[in-house]
Amino acid sequence: MKTRAITGFVFVLVMLAAFFFGPYVFLGFFSLLSLLCLFEFYGLIKTTGILPQQTNGLILGLLICAATTSFWLDASFTRYFSGLIILCCVFIFYAELYRKTDKPFLQISFTFLGLIYTLLPFVFFMAMAFLPKTFDYHLPLGFILLLWTNDTFAYLSGRQFGRNKLFERHSPKKT
Repeated sequence: MKTRAITGFVFVLVMLAAFFFGPYVFLGFFSLLSLLCLFEFYGLIKTTGILPQQTNGLILGLLICAATTSFWLDASFTRYFSGLIILCCVFIFYAELYRKTDKPFLQISFTFLGLIYTLLPFVFFMAMAFLPKTFDYHLPLGFILLLWTNDTFAYLSGRQFGRNKLFERHSPKKT
């Protein structure tokens, strides 16, 4: 528990620093975090026997993060990313033709599911900081603080008042 608390504290400090050090650090940190989540998602899916195209999915995720970042920073080369993203999507289908798997459409669907499930929420979260079209960290920071507060009080109230176990097989102490 001590290691978990220290790790959480360090992560909170790094995340807060990402908010306060400007749009480049903010977009870079959350793009990196989204790609790490995508990598973790593909790793978890592989344990079930499904083999998504991890490398191609990560490349497509990187292109989506780069397109999002360049769009919000008003870079002049933003328009080129849409073509690269479409090309990468087509390549994922094409590459599956040459893989020797039993269920190719299942592999393709989980490759894209990873992008939708992990990357898309981060893209929308990063967009919250640019809603007035200039970088303002207050809205995403408020969202994170509300989320942490909600989770903390759900945990504390569950520990204090919870009597019935929710799903004992997976989380024996969760009420």
